[in-house]
Amino acid sequence: MKLSPLLISILLGIAAAILFIPFLGAVHLFDWDEVNFAECAREMIKTHDYSTAQINFFPFWEKPPLFIWMQVLSMKVFGINEFAARFPNALCGIVTVVLVFNLGRKLYDNRFGLLWALAFAGSLLPHFYFKSGIIDPWFNLFIFLGIYHLARYTNDYTYASSSRFFNRSVFLSSLFIALAILTKGPVAGACIRTLLYYLPHHETRSDHEMETFYSCLYHHSRYWRGMVPDPGIGRPDQHHYGISSLSDPFVQHRRC
Repeated sequence: MKLSPLLISILLGIAAAILFIPFLGAVHLFDWDEVNFAECAREMIKTHDYSTAQINFFPFWEKPPLFIWMQVLSMKVFGINEFAARFPNALCGIVTVVLVFNLGRKLYDNRFGLLWALAFAGSLLPHFYFKSGIIDPWFNLFIFLGIYHLARYTNDYTYASSSRFFNRSVFLSSLFIALAILTKGPVAGACIRTLLYYLPHHETRSDHEMETFYSCLYHHSRYWRGMVPDPGIGRPDQHHYGISSLSDPFVQHRRC
């Protein structure tokens, strides 16, 4: 009996949920970044200020707010605890495994996609990251999708050169790169540089197409740029946060 891609995707999603969701809250937050991001989410909920990330109620400009917003939503549902702080990455793991299968299926066939998804889900680092409360899983996913849609455009352009195809590919590529910027900030510039290299150097690219790409990227990412303070405004050093001496800041802050 041959299973449909939809059924395989559902089964993989269930299997990924079984892998990544159980015991998320069994271990306290131990990584520095886990503690910082969870505390930012807790303070957003406490202050009802969802436009500014804070630690000890000082502005925290080190990272953009997208992942912290995900944690806020999770904490609204599950309460302020370790499970809620890590749950967004478990969802990212489920999405990534299903996505890997479907990309492999489109590239080759169902069997290749399934083997790729199983190999990915069973490897060590994804299993570790998707049960953590750090930014990288969502950032990696957005960067991957941005490059994927760029690759589709550059590879298929010769025989799929309609403006509709271009607009969709460029829109999706710039959207996912912008989400990467909203997740981890300027470090996404490495991927942007790749995009800026390919588009101008492809002999069939027009000035109008370049303007479309730049415009999409600008408008997708402008929200966070508006939140970052002017260069003349320094961000507080870590000792201002009062967290360097705490062995488990998140647990202690929860008492506030």
